[in-house]
Amino acid sequence: MKYTSDAAQEVVGKRVIVSVREKLADGTETFSGFWGIIDSAHEHGIVLQIEGGEAEGFWVMPPDLAALEPAELDEYYFGECATPVTNVDYVAKFLITESLDQMP
Repeated sequence: MKYTSDAAQEVVGKRVIVSVREKLADGTETFSGFWGIIDSAHEHGIVLQIEGGEAEGFWVMPPDLAALEPAELDEYYFGECATPVTNVDYVAKFLITESLDQMP
């Protein structure tokens, strides 16, 4: 399905856990993530209001509804956080690389 801001309105208000994996050219990998509520959807992306994790404020997700996978668990434990994240609607996983050659 092609992304449109109108189609994305259905996810506004939903909670998302975001996992970001960064793979550098030397093979080093780092992982980070956060969770929050989808605040709004626009032509160029989906705006997430961050509730917790390794980021603060707002984050703009790429304009791709396929990146939102339905959550499978009732609660998620995030990093060293002892309190579970509950009522999660979606999980989104992103990979950042320096070149296409690093893609799995």
